[in-house]
Amino acid sequence: LPVGSASSIVICNGDPSNLPLNSTISGTTFTWTSAVTTGSVFGNGNCASGCNSTISDVLTNIGTVHGVVQYTIIPTSPSGCVGAAFTANVTVGAAPAAPVITGPSVVCGLTSTTYSCALVPEATTYTWTVPTGVTGMTITSGQGTNSITVNISAGTVSGNVTCTASNNCGSSSTTTLAVTKKPAQPGAISGPTSTCGQTTATYSIASVFGATSYAWTVPANTFIASGQGTTSITVTTTPAFVYGQVKVSAVNACGNIPATALNVTGNVPAAPVSISGPANVCGASTATYSISPVFGATGYNWTISGAGTIVGSNTGTSVTVALNGTTGGSISCAATNVCGNGTAKTLNLVVTAIQPGLISGPSNTCGMTTATYSVTSVGAGYTYNWSLTLLGWAITSGQGTNTITVSIPLTTNATTYSGLVRVTSTNTCGSTSLYRTTPVTACHSGIAMNNGVESISSTFSNIYPNPTSSEFTIDVTSDVDKDVTVEVYDVLGNLVIHAKHQLVSGTNTMKTNIEEFKNGMYFVRLLDVDSNVIHSQTVIKQ
Repeated sequence: LPVGSASSIVICNGDPSNLPLNSTISGTTFTWTSAVTTGSVFGNGNCASGCNSTISDVLTNIGTVHGVVQYTIIPTSPSGCVGAAFTANVTVGAAPAAPVITGPSVVCGLTSTTYSCALVPEATTYTWTVPTGVTGMTITSGQGTNSITVNISAGTVSGNVTCTASNNCGSSSTTTLAVTKKPAQPGAISGPTSTCGQTTATYSIASVFGATSYAWTVPANTFIASGQGTTSITVTTTPAFVYGQVKVSAVNACGNIPATALNVTGNVPAAPVSISGPANVCGASTATYSISPVFGATGYNWTISGAGTIVGSNTGTSVTVALNGTTGGSISCAATNVCGNGTAKTLNLVVTAIQPGLISGPSNTCGMTTATYSVTSVGAGYTYNWSLTLLGWAITSGQGTNTITVSIPLTTNATTYSGLVRVTSTNTCGSTSLYRTTPVTACHSGIAMNNGVESISSTFSNIYPNPTSSEFTIDVTSDVDKDVTVEVYDVLGNLVIHAKHQLVSGTNTMKTNIEEFKNGMYFVRLLDVDSNVIHSQTVIKQ
């Protein structure tokens, strides 16, 4: 009887088995049957006659792990003796399944990280790729294994991390993980830098490496009609648009990067708000005029008419003017840009006198016998003409200057009256400005403040303390004993204190309490027994 044998073999998917069959008797023939015992293999067959001594089935493994086909073989000798059946296995290997990559897909701010995959059955090695170049990643360890460590450059990273599992039968399909860092900065913006007279304009940039969208901003009084988020936008402009910047940022999961900007001019600038400088040019030889910068202006156009000529440049925010000093006119300034001149602002130049400013001085002169009134000087070469409408008042000094002193009469009528202090100024051009006036209230005093005649000699000190918050004192030195009356009046002439004091020969001290009275000015008189005023003074209660 023949004794057959065969050794189990391992092949790869799609390879012929080429399994050799052996026997102890030369010329032995074989028949066999097959069965798949593991996995998903097809292509195996049976042979009942005409078989040779090699099994050459082309076996295909449709799984991702190995499969096993078991052959049961029967040997037959040339004399027809049938030996015992024997078996042999053909293991059919397969390429590994695709790995699943784990690790960060967004690496904002990272300088290194790890990517890995679960071990794939029957894989013997793993091949990784990462975005490369000066702005990419570098594998520092783990190539060939199921886990790698990478260094990340400071620049832009955007691309794919890939992994392929392999064994001696082949490689899996490649698994890809998209990785994002910050995008590159956008390049220059294309589009018109001036939209003078236009209502729409288009702006665009080249695609940016690593960007997933684009964020555009446009100036005030313009609007994005379409294209936000893309590399090209259409902008609608309004007549109010003067100047601004169109900006765009590249965007991805790491955020926006600094924007690229394009300066755009829309329409002529607005008129300057005001012109600073002297409006009255009488007698002046030079003057400087200026404006605040106007938004959107790239220059300025100054012109002058009648009063003089511009010296030097007329395109800045200020100009120097040579004036003739005797003729009025006007000076104008218009802001300009590439769209032309805006509306001009004009300042009229005159050669008339300047009206004096507000008059300083007391508005209520009750209790006063003199007062001072003044105005701030309006310039060299001016004279001032003061006039009074208050009965009995007189200018005692200062007429023609900006400060006067006036005398105020006392009467016995205890009432108030009012009038005006007025002043005009006259300049070297011969013109006179308008009056400046201030109303004044005065009081008729019922107090005769002049001293009477006393036959007996007495000496009176000034009131002290003065001002006072409670009481005041008067020292009296007399050569005889006598009686004195102290009277205190308010500014309206009302008698508020009437007190008698008995003086002895020598020095006497008289105290008067005014603590309960309102703050203000009071008039103090000392009268002798015949009601003659022998001393008078004012005191201030505070």
